[in-house]
Amino acid sequence: LVLENLAPQFDFILIDCPAGIDDGFHRAVAVADEAIVVTTAQVSALRDADKVITALKGYRLEEMPDLNHHEKNENTDHSSNAC
Repeated sequence: LVLENLAPQFDFILIDCPAGIDDGFHRAVAVADEAIVVTTAQVSALRDADKVITALKGYRLEEMPDLNHHEKNENTDHSSNAC
């Protein structure tokens, strides 16, 4: 109901899900059109992200491009962590 009221006012509405695949995750994904999975390069985080991606496949979401692969570029400034 809240999202239905907000949708006409915005192009995008971002919902930050809690960690883990529990009721909060399922409630957020149930009203989503698309999903972005953000993770770090730690093994445990990658395993959890894989579980989230598997869970997302059970929902009717639009296909999103894979943003996980970054090519090294010699001209890229790596002095900051900003993406």
